[in-house]
Amino acid sequence: DPHVLNLMMICCEEQAPYGPAADTANMFLDLLGAAYERYHSICTLVNQTSPAATAEEKPNSTQQQQQQYSKDYTIRITVYHAQSMDYPKTTQAWNCYHGIIIPGSFSTAYDTHIEWIHRLMTVIQDEIHANRRKTLGVCFGHQCFAHSFGFLDDDFRQRNNNNNNNNN
Repeated sequence: DPHVLNLMMICCEEQAPYGPAADTANMFLDLLGAAYERYHSICTLVNQTSPAATAEEKPNSTQQQQQQYSKDYTIRITVYHAQSMDYPKTTQAWNCYHGIIIPGSFSTAYDTHIEWIHRLMTVIQDEIHANRRKTLGVCFGHQCFAHSFGFLDDDFRQRNNNNNNNNN
């Protein structure tokens, strides 16, 4: 449907203020909805309605948040859980999303020894970056995205240390 923006959120934390996942997804829906409404009010488009959010639990434990912003446009956010290593299972499932949001966490991107963080960075490189998927990383999500370009390369730190030593 050309009037549906279908987004994926890879939740990295269930504890406030970064969670629970449904609250974080609703926050992003509110922000996106406000931006959408502002853009359309600037363009003097008609048929605007007030945002109303709904949430439903899918049988496979993935949450889907949806918000209707006009008679013909819907924004959906499907929530996956990085700490449970919950990601789409197939390329077809990945391809149904127009974009990905990776929000914050109490964890740090440098904790690649923690299994779920290591897996998230692998997913960022092997699935998101390799397939040029549009992604917004916020706080921890941004740090993981950036850090994923170096953590898989065992020589990264060595090359970085050599460059720093040569500059001294």
